[in-house]
Amino acid sequence: MAFVDDQAVLDTNVVLKMFFQENDSDKADLLLSRFEAGRLQIVVPSFLPLELTNVLWLRVRHKNSTRMECELVLARFLALAAKMDLADPAPLLTRALAKSIDYDHAAYDTAFIALAERLKIPFVTADTILYRKASARSQFVVALRTLQFAAD
Repeated sequence: MAFVDDQAVLDTNVVLKMFFQENDSDKADLLLSRFEAGRLQIVVPSFLPLELTNVLWLRVRHKNSTRMECELVLARFLALAAKMDLADPAPLLTRALAKSIDYDHAAYDTAFIALAERLKIPFVTADTILYRKASARSQFVVALRTLQFAAD
C-alpha cells in the first residue's frame, strides 16, 4: 500500500476517474473529496488541462461518452483546476526526456514523475504500464489502486 498525505501530483488518468466511473474511481473520489475539503493540494503540469481535453474528445470520438457529458466534465474540471497548482513544465523537460529514454515511455507521462521528484511528493497514476516501468526507479510513483492516506 502507498500513502499520500497533504500533497500529490495526479496523472491525467486519475483526474479522469474523478468524473467517470471506471476501475478505481472510488480511490479517485477520495482524492477529490480530500481536495475539495482543503486536505489535499493537487499539483499537475500546466499541460494537464489540454491533455484532459484531448481525452474527452477521444471519449466522444469513440462513443464512450456524449458531447454534453464531456462538456460538463470539462466545466467541472476547470472549476477545480482554478484551485490546483499548475506547474510550468519547462524546468521538467530535461528530466522528462531522460526518463522517457530510460523507461521507453512518452515524455508527457514522465513529466509528471519529474514534477513529483522535484517537489518530493507522491505521483499517483492509474497507468499500470507507467507504474510498472517507473516504480522500481522512483520512490515517488504510487499506483492509484494501492492508495492509502497517511493522516485521516
